[in-house]
Amino acid sequence: MVKRQSKTIRNLRQPSLALTSFFIDATSSRIRQTFFGLIFFLGLAGCAVTNQKHEAACAHFDWFTVGRNDASSGKSQKQLEEHRLYCQNTRYPIIESLYLAGYNAGLVDYCTYATGVGLGQQGQSLPQICPEPLNSKFEFGHRIGTRIHDLNAQNEMLQSNIQELIRQMTKKTNRQDFKTRQAQLELLRKKRLEIDQEISKIEKASVSQ
Repeated sequence: MVKRQSKTIRNLRQPSLALTSFFIDATSSRIRQTFFGLIFFLGLAGCAVTNQKHEAACAHFDWFTVGRNDASSGKSQKQLEEHRLYCQNTRYPIIESLYLAGYNAGLVDYCTYATGVGLGQQGQSLPQICPEPLNSKFEFGHRIGTRIHDLNAQNEMLQSNIQELIRQMTKKTNRQDFKTRQAQLELLRKKRLEIDQEISKIEKASVSQ
């Protein structure tokens, strides 16, 4: 009799569990639909804001000036494609002819001996954007600037060695060691003076270019 009652209770519970599982699945499905719907809505809203931003910017671009600024900053013509993509879904697409005219004007400003020297002194590589005959002076200037950069690096190392020798000479030491370090110090200072003179000579020659 007890076994029958237990079996009956189990049979009564099974539909209840199934019904509960059904409602949980249905609720989870609605939550997922709401979540993905919200994500989709936010995505559309984000796209709309981005398009408005691009529309406003592209409406005011002076493409000649944009091209000139790109070249004057040492950027390659690959920037043209980036501008095209930026404005392609707006009512104000890039005017390529104006951009290229500005870019060529910017190359004249950028591809100079002085710019090459400046890049070399900063230890920067030479961008391959300058056409001939502009490129010859540009590369020459870069070689000069790179030489100055390398000499300054040598000077910094020499100065560090000089300071270390002076520090060692302030310590208690025997007379022979002191004289040896003093001789080394004089050699380092002489070498640094020679480098300073070479830098000064290069810089004076650079001004006349």
